[in-house]
Amino acid sequence: MKLDSIVHLYIILVILTGAARGQLPQRPPSTPLATSKLLSGAAKLNPTDVRILPFLREQRTRKFQKNEPQPPDELRVTSSTNRIHIYGKKKADGNRFEGKPGGHVGKLVLFPPADRSGSLTARLPTAEDVRTYYAALELDGETLETDQVELAARTAYEWSVKSENGTTQLSITSAGKDIVSLSAPTDKVKGVGFASTVRWGGNEADLAITVK
Repeated sequence: MKLDSIVHLYIILVILTGAARGQLPQRPPSTPLATSKLLSGAAKLNPTDVRILPFLREQRTRKFQKNEPQPPDELRVTSSTNRIHIYGKKKADGNRFEGKPGGHVGKLVLFPPADRSGSLTARLPTAEDVRTYYAALELDGETLETDQVELAARTAYEWSVKSENGTTQLSITSAGKDIVSLSAPTDKVKGVGFASTVRWGGNEADLAITVK
C-alpha cells in the first residue's frame, strides 16, 4: 500500500474514533448580539440625543428650564452623527440677568451618559473675560456640576465618560494627564456635556466635540 493511502486511512480512523467518543471538533460559540454591541463600543451619538440649553457662567450650576426667564440667545449649536459644534459671536455687551451679574453667556449641550469617548478642539483658546469652555454633569434636581476647561487653540484633547462601581466620571485629558475630572453617583447623573460662553460684544467662541 502506498504511503499516501496509509496516511489517508489513518486520518479517517482518527475521525471515526473521535466521533465514537463524542469528541468531534466543535465550532466556537458565536458572540451574542449584546456582547457584539459592547465590543463595538457605545451607540452612535445622533442629533436627536443632543439637548441644547442656554448657559450662564455666573450661574453655572443652574439648568435653565423652558418655563423660566432665559439669558440672551448667544452662540449657536449644530450637530450631526458623532459631532457637535458650539460657535458664534456675541451680539451685545449686556452684563446683567435678572438683576444680577450675568455677562458671560453661551450654550450648553447635554447628551446621555453612556460610556463613550471622543475629542475636544477649540479653534479659539480659553481667554479670561473673553471666552470660556466647560465640562458638565447634569444631575437630579435639575442642577449642573461644571468645571472650566483651559483649552489651547487648535489642540485636540481627549474626553471620556465611564460608569463603574456606582460612579459616573467625565474626564478630559491632555498628553495622558487629567486636566478636568467630574464625578457623581451614577443614579444621580442624567446627562453629560460641554458648554461655552462669551463676554463682550464681538467676542467669539468655537468648540468642536467629536465622539469616537
